[in-house]
Amino acid sequence: MDKEWKRHCHNFLRTCPAKFVPLQAIFGAIASQECLKAVSGLYNPIQQFLLYDCDEVLDELNEDSNTHEKTTTGLSYILGSETVRRLQNQKLFVVGSGAIGCEILKNIAAMEAGTGKSGNIVVTDMDTIEKSNLSRQLLFRDSDIGKFKSKAAEEAVHRMNPSVKVKCHTSKVGDEEDSGPFDSKFWSNGVDVILNALDNMEARLFMDGQCVANKKSMIDAGTLGSKGNVQVVVPHQSESYGSSVDPPEAAIPVCTL
Repeated sequence: MDKEWKRHCHNFLRTCPAKFVPLQAIFGAIASQECLKAVSGLYNPIQQFLLYDCDEVLDELNEDSNTHEKTTTGLSYILGSETVRRLQNQKLFVVGSGAIGCEILKNIAAMEAGTGKSGNIVVTDMDTIEKSNLSRQLLFRDSDIGKFKSKAAEEAVHRMNPSVKVKCHTSKVGDEEDSGPFDSKFWSNGVDVILNALDNMEARLFMDGQCVANKKSMIDAGTLGSKGNVQVVVPHQSESYGSSVDPPEAAIPVCTL
């Protein structure tokens, strides 16, 4: 067998037990939507073939390596044990626990982020849960109505993965927050990566300014109706969120309608 083909076969076979949670979430959402189309008869299901190839993320191993024989998580079969250990020991700050925030928390809990000795997840959201939230914010149930979103999200994450260390806050992030839980000490030592799940530009710009000032990486995401956006900000390697200008916001969010 050709050496290159042998390498590809080896990579394929060793990643069969893998679980790549973000991709599972995407394909699960697509499949669910197609099932709803077929059952309801309102729209025609997509009749196409989709292949997503991202073998560049695979951890290259020598043939005599046994790194993955001792793995404890499905993600290690793809990214390698060392990368997974770094993920488990990351200090993640999830800002907002609405529709996107719930999805982010579900994914990082399933990926075992925040389970390491020095890792944790901090989540903040000053809003409380309303009945209308239940249709799109997957971590919440009827019994959670009236609770703070961050507290209910913390409880849901612990049900999914009790090993995740989560700390919730109900504080607003903004210029007036000079003290409290998100002081200078928090920004310097309490967080490695910020995951934005915000619904307004003012808060996004504030978080972007903090990331630039403290040289922290940030992933910003947002939705508007059927549209979505995501931006990865890496210090000294990419532009910041504030480097470009978003179009004017609609008076009433489509998701609310």
